[in-house]
Amino acid sequence: MRFYFHLLLFVMAGLVVAFAPLPVPPIAPQERTFRIDARQFAYSPSELKVNPGDTVTLQLVSTDVVHGLYVDGYDISVEADPGQSATLTFVADKPGSFRFRCN
Repeated sequence: MRFYFHLLLFVMAGLVVAFAPLPVPPIAPQERTFRIDARQFAYSPSELKVNPGDTVTLQLVSTDVVHGLYVDGYDISVEADPGQSATLTFVADKPGSFRFRCN
């Protein structure tokens, strides 16, 4: 009887170890730079993905007329004249999805 008790404890301990979650190393913040080409009614690329804590630099390049870019949730913007570029840098310190749009 005692043997079965020890066997049961051993099996249960094995199951705990087998199904314990493995630690996931955090992703180290990086410096990310994106070139965004702006033309009437479109930004390219239209979607950007970054990790929390990344330092993000947006280089807005206007191909035709004056363009502005506003990042919702961060209350920041940048404006580029035709044929010119303008740069905006911020830290992605808020979780979620944020729209960037014309201002």
